[in-house]
Amino acid sequence: MEIEIKPEDLSLFLDKIGLNNINRIEVFGINEDGSREKIDISEFISAQKKNLPSS
Repeated sequence: MEIEIKPEDLSLFLDKIGLNNINRIEVFGINEDGSREKIDISEFISAQKKNLPSS
């Protein structure tokens, strides 16, 4: 199954499917030329954690 998700909604989507299921999906970004590029979910999650405001 293939679905389209806006980049700003990806973290919400990943929360919904749960950490135990992340290895079951593949995420691709669409480049300006229309080509697809696979996104490393682990790197995306790490980057999101780094961008969280510190308490």
